[in-house]
Amino acid sequence: MNKIDEMIRELCPEGVKRVKLGEVGSFENIGVDKKVVEGEELVRLLNYVDVYHNKYIDIDTPNMIVSAPERKKRDCTVEKGDIFITPTSETRDDIGHASVVLETIPNTVYSYHIMRYRLYKQDMITSLYINIIFDSIDVKKQIMQKSQGLTRFGLSKDKFASIEIPLPPLAIQQEIVSILDSFSSLQSKLEEELAVRQKQMEFYREKLLTFDKDDNSVKWVKLGEVTTHLRTGLNPRTHFVLNTNDADCYYITVRELAGFTICFDDKTDKINIDAVIRINERSKLKINDILFSGTGTIGRTALITTQPKNWNIKEGVYALTVNDKIINSRFLIYYFHTSFFMDCVDKKAGGSTVRSIPMAEMKEIIIPLPPLPIQQEIVSVLDTMSLLIDKLRQEIEQRRKQYEYYREKLLSFD
Repeated sequence: MNKIDEMIRELCPEGVKRVKLGEVGSFENIGVDKKVVEGEELVRLLNYVDVYHNKYIDIDTPNMIVSAPERKKRDCTVEKGDIFITPTSETRDDIGHASVVLETIPNTVYSYHIMRYRLYKQDMITSLYINIIFDSIDVKKQIMQKSQGLTRFGLSKDKFASIEIPLPPLAIQQEIVSILDSFSSLQSKLEEELAVRQKQMEFYREKLLTFDKDDNSVKWVKLGEVTTHLRTGLNPRTHFVLNTNDADCYYITVRELAGFTICFDDKTDKINIDAVIRINERSKLKINDILFSGTGTIGRTALITTQPKNWNIKEGVYALTVNDKIINSRFLIYYFHTSFFMDCVDKKAGGSTVRSIPMAEMKEIIIPLPPLPIQQEIVSVLDTMSLLIDKLRQEIEQRRKQYEYYREKLLSFD
């Protein structure tokens, strides 16, 4: 029997009761307009990203500064221990993530399209415990069941207030928070190390891929001169339908391109085998091709290492076949991620709402072409650094799963 079991046996021998969130706190829709009006007080503005991605809100680096009309001040005050919740999202999975304000902060820190939850029974429940509860499978399941909407899902104040949570004594809550904080603390340290390694990688990538124009061993050529084929995939439109009952293949968009790999997950769209074959009539994918996102989020890449059988690409994801007698595919991918290459892409990209770089324009970009042995040496150095970064990411992912496992175990008071 672990410490939590012992505490439950001692403090609540008849079991942990469940309460509705509305019984221990209140929800308020708060916010200010995204305007700056001359003469009005300016305030810090929190948004969805601040709440969703941060356990603790960083008000020293706010998302933006906006005006604070007098009529809004009373509704938007922030107090120590306030919890901010995302009440709407494009997917049900993203509703309800919480962030807790731990420090005493000015009342002029407002949130936009964020719901505030304020406990009025602090002698029964803590903000930190609530913050953990909002990520639990049990609460997310209730949110899934209660949320409404067609294109954008959400929960009203009343629906949020009706969500039930386990309410152990304060001492047990504090022990649960302490245990889980020890896991999240280690994960945070790994994430800090990852950030340092990524900056180191960026520095050496820029340094190693900067070539002297006067160096006679390095040629400067158009991208089209080192590629033998540049093409793209297909959009559904009249060609095929996404996510049909017989769809068991993957439809690759920009979000699946992860540097040198392709990451499939449960959010990746599906197509059937007929659609894969039809797209390949245009894309003609093969091993060692480079994928490059030329539309929307421009510049994401991947390298095809095995012949594609159960997936293909959308229109706007470009496939480049390189002349491997003069250029190394991995060298070219590393170069694609340099600031100087992306500056060239940005100058050639067009579009107002969705930016893109035409394939014809991309072929015209000038790139350095050092001898193959030099390319391979640069790739070897950067691959070593990339491997360390990948290992750190894997370790962080393992820690995240460990945290989630113990969170659910500690919150299941059976």
